[in-house]
Amino acid sequence: MVGELEVAIVASVASLVAAIIAILGYLANRKQIQMAAEQIAMSRKQTASALDQLETARKQLKVNEEKLEISQRQLNLHQENLKLVEKAVQAVMAIADSQRRQVEALTTQVDIAGVLKRTEEGVKEQMVALQRQRANWNILAGVAKALGWAYDRGLIGRDDLEDEDEG
Repeated sequence: MVGELEVAIVASVASLVAAIIAILGYLANRKQIQMAAEQIAMSRKQTASALDQLETARKQLKVNEEKLEISQRQLNLHQENLKLVEKAVQAVMAIADSQRRQVEALTTQVDIAGVLKRTEEGVKEQMVALQRQRANWNILAGVAKALGWAYDRGLIGRDDLEDEDEG
């Protein structure tokens, strides 16, 4: 019986040890379950926070898309304005080119006017010289007529004319 008692004690101790192990396992499992529950709760908070961040990011994305659309419209408007400015610059360049040609034409006209004025002055000088020459010819013709008249009347002779030429 002592052997049975020992077996019963060993079985009881073994059962007690198994119960203690089971209780310790239960407590450990319970601790793990509590930690897992805390992790789940924390994970839920993180998920809720991530969902909030996702919603915020979606709102920000929508705002950014609207800003992008506005920026695209502004870019298109700026490009249209740039085309208008380019056309204006081309028009100003055409006007400047036209004015340059006008200035060149005026310069040519001024040069021609200067030449014409100099030509007119030259013609006037020639006219004055021509009038002087006519007057001198008229004087010479008058002198020749007077000498001819005097010669015809015998007032002067050939010898008289030669003496005057020598003297």
